[in-house]
Amino acid sequence: HPCGLSTAPAHPAALSPAGVGLIHGRHLFLLDWTSGKELMRKELKYGSSVTLALCGKLAYISDFRGRLDAYGVGTSVKPWSSQIVGRTVGQPVSLADQSYCAMASTDGFVYTFKGGERPGVWTRYEAPAAISGCLAAGNNAFYAGSGDGVLAKIQVDNRLGGLNWSFPTGEILTAPPLVVSNRVFVATESGRLHAIDDSNGLSLWASENIRAVQPLAVVGGNLFCTNLLGEILAISAEQGRVIGATQAFKISAAVINQDSDRLYVADQHGRLQ
Repeated sequence: HPCGLSTAPAHPAALSPAGVGLIHGRHLFLLDWTSGKELMRKELKYGSSVTLALCGKLAYISDFRGRLDAYGVGTSVKPWSSQIVGRTVGQPVSLADQSYCAMASTDGFVYTFKGGERPGVWTRYEAPAAISGCLAAGNNAFYAGSGDGVLAKIQVDNRLGGLNWSFPTGEILTAPPLVVSNRVFVATESGRLHAIDDSNGLSLWASENIRAVQPLAVVGGNLFCTNLLGEILAISAEQGRVIGATQAFKISAAVINQDSDRLYVADQHGRLQ
């Protein structure tokens, strides 16, 4: 579905049960899941808006300066604005039930927001160093990795927030972790892959010299991830042993899938597998 002028800047979409949301130019669009029909179009207060998080019936939008505004999705809400420290980095994430969403900032903060019809900041977690897009959601919590190599599990059970556990990798973390069942998989900037027990934050195994970039999915007991050579590796999720690899090819998009045992990859020619 065409959304606004093709010359206007477009930004990654966000998902909610209400539909598919995206920022294009100075407008917030909501599209129907099945038909792509435009369900809503709202003009934004600021043309510099770049980041969108959908959380139930609320859309949280931030701009280049860290200004944060909330808009209703399928409903109307009173005007609400706030300011984050720094500016947003990476992609916002939401829990599967859309009860909470989170954004990370360049200054090392993770902000969580509660869904519903009353917008507001729920908790704020300060990481020990800057965050560069290592943010994920799962198991009723959020996971953030920082520039000093620490992966933290952040609780949202109460307004005080809380750190469930932190895992030091010793290397910079920039890629989102993969949360599947009771395991968390995260790759460091040097390509080392870690498997962490989500119940206590302890290491299960670590694979070296595989140049891992991004964990994607667990299928049939095997973890699949991309590497620096452009290959997709199959790794035993139990032992961390490399089982096989595809031929190197240029991946234009890969879906981080923690909800089912499927691996989705698109190549540079637009073919989706």
